[in-house]
Amino acid sequence: GLFKASATNGCQNNVIRNCTITLSNLNSTAWTAPGHFGATGIAVLNSLNTAASNVTVTAASGANSNNQIHSNTIQNCHSGLVLVGYAAPSPFSLGDTNNDVGGTSIATGNAIINFGSTAAATQASGIFASNQWGSNYSFNTINNNTGSNTNHGNVLRGIFLSTATSASVTCNNNDITIHGGGTTFQVSGIENTFGLTPAGNTVDINNNSITGDYLTATTGTSYLIYNTATATTVNIQNNTIDGFSYSGAANTGTGTLYPIYNTASNAAITCNISGNLVTNISRVGTTGGTTIGIYCSGGISGMGVNLTGNTVSNM
Repeated sequence: GLFKASATNGCQNNVIRNCTITLSNLNSTAWTAPGHFGATGIAVLNSLNTAASNVTVTAASGANSNNQIHSNTIQNCHSGLVLVGYAAPSPFSLGDTNNDVGGTSIATGNAIINFGSTAAATQASGIFASNQWGSNYSFNTINNNTGSNTNHGNVLRGIFLSTATSASVTCNNNDITIHGGGTTFQVSGIENTFGLTPAGNTVDINNNSITGDYLTATTGTSYLIYNTATATTVNIQNNTIDGFSYSGAANTGTGTLYPIYNTASNAAITCNISGNLVTNISRVGTTGGTTIGIYCSGGISGMGVNLTGNTVSNM
């Protein structure tokens, strides 16, 4: 992992490339802050290597910035890639900036596979990030169970962009397969809260492919793309969600299933949800529940919403 030497000496301009990292997903224990959960493939953290605590950054040189994580294979872990930065105050010049996970082509994307486990008591993520500004998470292949793992039994997310006030972020061209193994826990393909509070920032969630299942669900909710961020511009465009099965004939299966779910609401923002394909979505269960192909909340007066050119079929 990448750890800081001091509050004024962070990790910058490093490249982690062409590594194969194999761990044990039996370790799901929560880290002491600022870590995440369990055995982690690559960690970029706002801490010293000698102390499990957050660093209060006092200069831009103390951020972990301009790092590239490309063309790696991470497997049999609990959390694949974890980036946790300093919760910098506005104008965010002390925060982690321009970190790149996956690059700009399939050749530079990372493979994160067989993470989490049925027995785990904590959440698992292929990629988890918080307090990152201007970051990129693109062209990654994420599959928590390729056939040689068990389906994760707790909260499960493919990509979880947790919090970064007024940040811009790019999350494009990822190939995500997610297999839930819990009953009441949430399962998400891509979940984003980066970009809360509009400040000329842009959230891009485009050209991703998501599939999978949550066959053991009783009341657990599934979101395949889930955005709550109120960036100045939110783009959820040209994504393909093809094939997702919820619950089983012996389960109640009452949880809500949202292939695309957007609740961003602010008079100063514009949401563009266009060109998406949602198809082959199924659910069974003894009771049943709500399935909505594309959900976009009502918003607020002055907010721009462009919901165009989407295809929803075979649900």
